[in-house]
Amino acid sequence: MLDITAGNWLAGRVNVARRAACFLLAALFVAAHLVPSPIQADEVATRASEPEPQSEAANDAGTAGPTDPGTTAGNDQNPEKVDHSDWFLLPAIFYSTETSFLLVVGFLATFGETSPGVDERLSNIQVAATYTLNNQFVGEVHPEFFFFDGKYHLKGKNWFWYFPDRYYGLGNESDANFESYVSLQFRSLWNFEREIAAHLFIGASYEFTLSQVLDAQAGGALVGEPGGKGARTSGIGAQLVYDDRDSSLSPHRGGIFTLSTMLYDGALGSQYSFSMTELDLREYLPIVGEHVLALRFLGKVATKSPPIQKMAAIGGKYTLRGFFEGRYRDRNLLSAQLEYRAPLWWRFGGVLFAGVGEVAQTIDAFDLEGVHPCAGFGVRFLIDPATGVNLRFDLGFSADFVSAHFTILEAF
Repeated sequence: MLDITAGNWLAGRVNVARRAACFLLAALFVAAHLVPSPIQADEVATRASEPEPQSEAANDAGTAGPTDPGTTAGNDQNPEKVDHSDWFLLPAIFYSTETSFLLVVGFLATFGETSPGVDERLSNIQVAATYTLNNQFVGEVHPEFFFFDGKYHLKGKNWFWYFPDRYYGLGNESDANFESYVSLQFRSLWNFEREIAAHLFIGASYEFTLSQVLDAQAGGALVGEPGGKGARTSGIGAQLVYDDRDSSLSPHRGGIFTLSTMLYDGALGSQYSFSMTELDLREYLPIVGEHVLALRFLGKVATKSPPIQKMAAIGGKYTLRGFFEGRYRDRNLLSAQLEYRAPLWWRFGGVLFAGVGEVAQTIDAFDLEGVHPCAGFGVRFLIDPATGVNLRFDLGFSADFVSAHFTILEAF
């Protein structure tokens, strides 16, 4: 991420613009559910894929188009199914003011079969490792599996990092001053879901986090907060998910709506007792051809006093790009984002995105006057036409910060 001290080009924003952004995002979310999509049924099978030379081996493997009714497929019981098994290894060098040069190595493996015109539910494993010249490290392993024609779903998110961080204080009006520290943390989250009706899943979750705060400012505000010296949390939860996206990796239509709750308690080995409820709504609207409008609403509500590591926060590479992750932090969060995605040339694409967000200690403290806007743009490179997986680079801008993100897959 790149920090700017003279970045006051958004400092003169007015309340009218804030209100307009909120109402615009709300109107788009309503329209996403009320306006029928014009997408044709065969568009799913043909999008984001260039014609590839057909061979006899490919036909035997089920990678050709629909089978001629007058022919047979040999021993293949389902000749129309397409095998999406593949893998990618992507090394890259990047730079940020906090970390100097970074060496990033990303690995993505996909596997599974789908039929033309059928929503893609592809199992995949994402692995990423980041090392900087300041001897900092982040490792991520995110497996996702679909079983029995997608009726069962197991997803894991695992992180380990030794990385610099900033503490700006709590609340929606925290100033730009911050305390620097190093975060040493391991986090593992697992969700298991079962389909109970068309596109509707119920599931259970478990999460464990062990964190330690290093090199904190002596006598600073951070050390006096819950989790200011580190924290151990362990919790179980449940979720209800409705998912009618056309693809789990690169959706062009449909949506995924998730309501989840987690309970952390000493009986589960947690150092802190609290709960966190989350509502995550994502909708994908095809406009024309490969042009897509993606929308996301995220709300989080916590009870009691969670440690700072588990509080709702604005910023990062997924939620409101343009803010340093944790720029605003508190028990509760409301945010909305929209992103316009368009093809440019060959395998390159471009995006424009904007969002607003706010944190609060209590639900009744939310106020339209307090929302924080951000906006930005990005470049995409399609690394797998069969699945639509992109390599993405985003630049996000807020009132006092510019953030840069280089990774695989979309922000949402």
